[in-house]
Amino acid sequence: AFANFSRNAASEKALASASNLPDPLVFSTHHKNPADRKRLIKELGKAGLKPDSVFPVLSGGGPKTDLIHIFKKTDRALPKKLSWNGKTAFLFPSTLSQYPGMGRQLKKAFPAVAENLKELDKILGYNLSYGMEGSKKLLFPGAASPRFPVHMEVVAGLSLAVAHSLSQAGIRPDAVAGYSVGEFAAASFAGVIGLRECFSMIRALALGCQKCCLASPGGLFIVYGLSRKELETVATGVGKDGHLCRIVFFSDNMRLGEVGIRQDALSALKNRLADFPHKLKRLAVAGAFHTPLFTPLARRMEKFASGMPFNRAEFPLYMNRNGFPETFPEKIKTKLSSALDHPVLWQETIERMAADGIKNFIELSPLPMLTEFICKLPAGARVMRADSPENFSKILATLLKK
Repeated sequence: AFANFSRNAASEKALASASNLPDPLVFSTHHKNPADRKRLIKELGKAGLKPDSVFPVLSGGGPKTDLIHIFKKTDRALPKKLSWNGKTAFLFPSTLSQYPGMGRQLKKAFPAVAENLKELDKILGYNLSYGMEGSKKLLFPGAASPRFPVHMEVVAGLSLAVAHSLSQAGIRPDAVAGYSVGEFAAASFAGVIGLRECFSMIRALALGCQKCCLASPGGLFIVYGLSRKELETVATGVGKDGHLCRIVFFSDNMRLGEVGIRQDALSALKNRLADFPHKLKRLAVAGAFHTPLFTPLARRMEKFASGMPFNRAEFPLYMNRNGFPETFPEKIKTKLSSALDHPVLWQETIERMAADGIKNFIELSPLPMLTEFICKLPAGARVMRADSPENFSKILATLLKK
């Protein structure tokens, strides 16, 4: 049960009797002055309520809302989550999930998504919808593109707007994870970094990626049909031929891997793959992300984040670097930057989440992230997508149903 109060006669009268209030109580405050918020919390305490958590929102009780307080009665326990169907995880996507026109139907069907995007527009200084409706050249820019690279901000912004809309509807995850740049959005949603800090880092990341791509031209390729051991053999062989080749992602269940190579290694890669039945496809990215070619970027981002305030995560953030959950600020800060020149251990991340009891995997991606195919999920686990009004509605109907 929810109740939103502002400072008026009706709310003051209601607060006088804590027994009349629902439990848990979500209280959204418009007070930006810390002293006012502190005084209000004190008054609520006198009414028999204790704050359980405080977290920022994009829009909860109104356009000026900056905080929400969750209170519980002193004699009753507050539920850990508002979903009664097992543990839930939010999964934030990479730029590969984009397409022109993404999010259009969601904005029309769910005003909360549109409002959250508008809040992000204020932070970014431009209309995110422009990027979402943009051309493929805008969403998948080349290394030498004269356009300012907004593609990372666009996919992060849309996924965060959808995540906050689900949260405002009553679905709070037990954990989060993000693939590649999606890890920065996941960190923001978990309260580790603010929205401004998040997009400041993503903007620096996009510009840094462009520099690395120009300095060390390369690319990412999907290899279908090989086992992990076979692809490792191929990558090692390309290395022996004097070229850089790294596996940046692999799914044993799908027999699918991504390899990052320097531009001059393509012929060597094709020669080594000739010994195996396979299919090779180049991805629409400008460089060999998550390989040693991006070590200069990893170092720059580590320095960029060093002076930035990081908070303890409100719930576990499962990280690309090793697939394990983190909540401590300094460890998250280190792993965010070090992941940029190391493989994305996404299969290991999903497997660890499942082992830790996650049953509901919610993809906040414009296109499917194929979570159910990455690895074998345990019985009872399910993947839900928030990529259309129909699927968004199914999530609400499923997870808010007792």
